[in-house]
Formats: sequence, C-alpha cells, structure tokens
Amino acid sequence: MTPPTALAASPAASPAPAVEVRLLDHLMVQVEGVEARLTSRKAVALLVYLALQRDRSARRDVLANLLWENVDTAQGRVNLRQAIATLRRLERPDRPVVEADLDTVRLTGAIAFDTDRFDRLAHDDPSAAMALYRADPLAGFVLRDAPAFNEWLNIVQAHWRSRAVGLLTRLLDRADKGHDLNGAIAAGLQLLAIDPYNEFAHRALMRIYTRQGRSALALAQYRGLADLLRREMGVTPEAETQRLYGELQAFRRHRDSEPVAPPAPVQATPASPTPVAAPPAAPRIAVVDDEGGVRDAVGAYLRLQGYAVVECADGAALDQALAHGRFDLFILDVTMPGEDGFSIARRLNRVGQVPTIMLTARTDLVDRVVGLELGADDYIGKPFELRELLARVRAVLRRAGTADPV
Repeated sequence: MTPPTALAASPAASPAPAVEVRLLDHLMVQVEGVEARLTSRKAVALLVYLALQRDRSARRDVLANLLWENVDTAQGRVNLRQAIATLRRLERPDRPVVEADLDTVRLTGAIAFDTDRFDRLAHDDPSAAMALYRADPLAGFVLRDAPAFNEWLNIVQAHWRSRAVGLLTRLLDRADKGHDLNGAIAAGLQLLAIDPYNEFAHRALMRIYTRQGRSALALAQYRGLADLLRREMGVTPEAETQRLYGELQAFRRHRDSEPVAPPAPVQATPASPTPVAAPPAAPRIAVVDDEGGVRDAVGAYLRLQGYAVVECADGAALDQALAHGRFDLFILDVTMPGEDGFSIARRLNRVGQVPTIMLTARTDLVDRVVGLELGADDYIGKPFELRELLARVRAVLRRAGTADPV
C-alpha cells in the first residue's frame, strides 16, 4: 500500500513550532501560523479521535479496528503506522506532537486545540467560548470504509452540539434578564441555527420582539415554527408556545383598537401562588438492534438529549427490560436473527398501544407497508442521520402526548 501524501509544502519553521488545530469550524491545522493541509483522511480521523479523548491516547489495536475495520489486524497496524507518520510531518525534532510505543499512541502538549480553549472559557466566559463554535467537529466528514468511526463521530458531534445549546441557552437567559435585547436576539438566532426545533428559543424571541414593539415579527416567529413542525414532524408547537402566541395576538388586537401603553412584558415563567410541580420523568425508550454499533450510537445520542434509554440486543433482552418497567417508545430493528422486528412489533401491539419506530437496511415498499400495518408509527431506513432520528422520536412522542425531556 502506498503511504498517503502528507501535507502541502510549508515554509521553513523555527526550532520550536506551535501547532494549532481548529476543530469547531472547518478543520484547520497551522504550524507557526502557516496552514498545513492534511491530505490523508485517515490521518485526519486519527488526529481528531486522539484530540477528543480525555487523555489524548489510545491503544493501537483499538485505533486499527476503528479506522480499518474491514482489513486484517496486521494490515490495519501497517496502515496505522502510515497515518502516524503523516501526523509526524507536523512536528520538529524538538517539538514532537505524537508519541507512540508498541501498544499505545498519544498526542503531546505541543499541539493545541480550540476545543481545549472552549473548555476553559465555557464556565466563566460563555460568549467567548461560543465565538469559537462555528460547526460541529469534522462537520460533513465521513469515512466510507469505517462505520464504527462514523458512529463515534456522530456521538461526539451530538455532545458538542448539546454543549453549545446549553451555553447559548445561558447567554439568552442572561441577556434577556439583563435587558440586553440585541444580545438576547443574537443568542436566540444562533441557538436556532444549531437546533431549529428549540421552542425555548422561539418563545424567547417572540417575547423580545414584542418588548421591542415588533409584534408582527413575534407572530411571524411563531408561524415559522408552526410551519416547520407541521412540515418536518407532523406536530403542533408545545402548549406553552401556543399559549404565548394567543397572548401576543390578544395584546396586538387590543393595541390596534385602543392606543394604550403596552402591558408588562410576558415573562418566561409567570409567578404563581401554587407550588411548582416537579418535572416529569424523562421518557423511556427501548432500542432493540442486534448491531452493537448502531445500538450504542443511538442510545448515547438519545441520552445526550435527555431521554432514558435501555439498549437490547434482541427480543429476549427487551422482555427482561419490560419486566422492570414500561416504555414510552420502542425503536426496533427489522432484520435481526431469531425474532425479527416485525414479530416483536406484532406482540407488543397485542399488549398495549406504545409508539414504535422501525429501523431497517431494507427499503422495499412492502416492508414499509407491513411495518406500518403492524402499528409502527414511523419507519427509518439505514443508514440514517442521528439528528433525523431525534426529530422523528420527538414527533412520535409528541403525537402520543409524551412531553419532551426537561
């Protein structure tokens, strides 16, 4: 196998280069401020995988199986050595960026990542942290022959997206309470760019636009959300969002009929003399799939979104899980050895009407019809985007009357 070409030529470096890698935007590697292009996709994947491990290290056999799972172990280790050699072309004799022995590979402190800076800023200066966030790590990057790496990357991207949503929610709330309306709008729009279904952000923008005297824009914000939810998920906005829309409509009609001062701004959480009820328990989802990688990826991703997930390798494992409590949603793989997803759906349907989403690598219309006739609420073909699955999970649960996780 021919070793991959490493990187485009860069100017001569000083004895102690600083290597900086930008992950929260389109990937960029700089040596002493000069961009260095990594042209080996496997070297890029190796760099990012090591960068996002807690101790920046991994075992060679793990890396070989992750990045070259369809080749034998010996060839995988050869390929790994070539990828390591590619990364070493970033370093200088006195500043190594990769350390490797017979068992492990790790990155040194001579290479800096914007994800580290994000971590340092996130608590004390979320605005500065979010200024670094332009995209998920390796957004749009896929290794065609490494599905396990792609599944890992999906989970990592979901983790960073969740962190960004959390920080933007803090910024939006802080700006709103501090009467920094322009800052609140900026945070709200950035939040919706990452999570367009985020109704907290839509409601915040509706209130802020009303406080600015732009009630038409506030109402348009709601209508845009309602159109999005109807078109993409087949559901209506949450009750709280609809209630706010009704209040804003009533205020606008009153304002147009009688020129009086606007009422006090609508608060996100109106004061109430009654005790605040405890938040509902997280919806419980059973993921049944004989493919461990798919099962783990779906489970990890949905947990990041606040769901309680139980992973089952087959129908027998699901029966054991059912003995310990009910579920709000089943996600079933169709093609499993032994009892397939259709059979599981059929007997679940006899017990009770619990929403079901079917997963399958088969795309035949007949299979889809069979699944839907058995009572399945949705049908998703493999491979699928985890974000698409999340949207469908939310839609199915909402149609069943189950609230999103708090």
